[in-house]
Amino acid sequence: MIRKILLVAFLGVALAAAAMFPSTNSGAARGVPDKGGRLGPLPDFDIRLVNKGEFSDYDLTSQAGRQGAAQNAAARARTLAVDHLRSGLRPDVAQNVRAVANDTGALKSLFIEGGALSAPRSDTADNIARGFLNRNTGLFALGRADVASLKLEKEDNDRGTVFLEYAQTVGDLKVYEGQVQVA
Repeated sequence: MIRKILLVAFLGVALAAAAMFPSTNSGAARGVPDKGGRLGPLPDFDIRLVNKGEFSDYDLTSQAGRQGAAQNAAARARTLAVDHLRSGLRPDVAQNVRAVANDTGALKSLFIEGGALSAPRSDTADNIARGFLNRNTGLFALGRADVASLKLEKEDNDRGTVFLEYAQTVGDLKVYEGQVQVA
């Protein structure tokens, strides 16, 4: 009888210990604890950056940047789109266009030093921004449906200049580094 009690007690302790120490490790990263000690979301990660650190940037308006971009199909496509935009501007304005893209062809910045990328328009800031994006889909690798589905996250009117922040989404999930900012 005592043996049975000892055996059941031993099995109970063994089961409790096994439950506290998982026998397998998935190798998955653990969530990051927030200030309350609860686990939060995992950090963002881009598989394209494994063993690389970060993407290379190409200044599409400098000779050196254009040469670097010529070796990359995605960045080369952005160079052609920037050239198309510049061709529709006055020469004195076109020379002040600044555009930077990375290895993926993502346009990181586009502006004209001391000027605007488009003529003034009468409409809401959101409609003007979406109209510009629709007229220049080749610059941003966005289709019309993509522009329509951008989620307006923030609108800041600073003395007549409106800054808009959009997020690309798939369903209700935000696309990693899929922000679009328009002034």
